[in-house]
Amino acid sequence: MLPGTWSYSEPAIKLVSDNALTDALASSATSSVETKLEKVYKAVGIKSGSCMYVFNADKSFTAQMGKHSLSGTYTYDAATHAIELKYSTKLLNLGTMKGYAYLDGDSLDLVFDCSKLMTFLSKLGSKVSALNGITKIVNSFNGMMVGFEFDRK
Repeated sequence: MLPGTWSYSEPAIKLVSDNALTDALASSATSSVETKLEKVYKAVGIKSGSCMYVFNADKSFTAQMGKHSLSGTYTYDAATHAIELKYSTKLLNLGTMKGYAYLDGDSLDLVFDCSKLMTFLSKLGSKVSALNGITKIVNSFNGMMVGFEFDRK
């Protein structure tokens, strides 16, 4: 069940593919990207112990991102994992964010589509030889989702 208190633990990445062999490559590709993403998250204040989401049964939520408090409402479809977060906080005008929430016991991956980033990396990789490895990986997948892994508190 989604309702509860969730504390940030590490970056989450999901690569989407229709091919089982490609899916096997996903875990090795994502660990490298997650390590780099963790450095970026820390630079903007997203680190273990400083970020959390509280999803309530009445479909409201609150979030703590470092010193910033956010709130709003959410919808969640467990069958498709689709989640929609409607932020009502004016401090950071995030509006509505659509993503996916994957629950596995006391772990929650909250991820958002980054297909445009994949397209950018593919185009850039064709021009910059140092990105050839990333380009090959990116082109093997139908989509990429980036976000956060949380632990239930």
